[in-house]
Amino acid sequence: MIAPRTDTILGSLLLALALSSCGTHVDALPGNSQTTVKTAAIEAPADNLSTSAQTLLTAVNTARGAHGLHPVRWSAKLAAAAQRHADDLHLHELAGHTGSDGSTAPQRVSDAGYIWQSTSENVASGAAHPQAAVTLWLNEAGPRANILSAIDTQMGAAQSGSVWVLLFAKPLDGDG
Repeated sequence: MIAPRTDTILGSLLLALALSSCGTHVDALPGNSQTTVKTAAIEAPADNLSTSAQTLLTAVNTARGAHGLHPVRWSAKLAAAAQRHADDLHLHELAGHTGSDGSTAPQRVSDAGYIWQSTSENVASGAAHPQAAVTLWLNEAGPRANILSAIDTQMGAAQSGSVWVLLFAKPLDGDG
């Protein structure tokens, strides 16, 4: 449950909604078979994004810029992994980082064909629009750390019903 903050515009919205938001971050472990692959995900140009995706990307990069961090770029593969999890959470009325099939964020990212050295995930339930989801994440320590990580260089996100999933990653070859 997100604790409402009275200093935000969305404070009353937070009180009214039962929201779930959490964040995880995973780095590749030594011996991970992914460390031998030398390709990276190709990101979609920002002009091909839906309005919701562009709003999320802009809000995340605005928050990052306010802290002197480089912007992240959109990855269609990360967005596909996020959509898989958002649809699953919505369909099964779940919350959190584990899918109904037991999958984890790193597994879903890999299954989408993204070869990563670092990945993290934010999940929120109940946000009415993309900016509300980002505001929720920025008001929670784990998700905020994911958004403001200097490590990850790409992101993808998705919504299903009132479930929002945001994935960050750095491709293995480092040219993200």
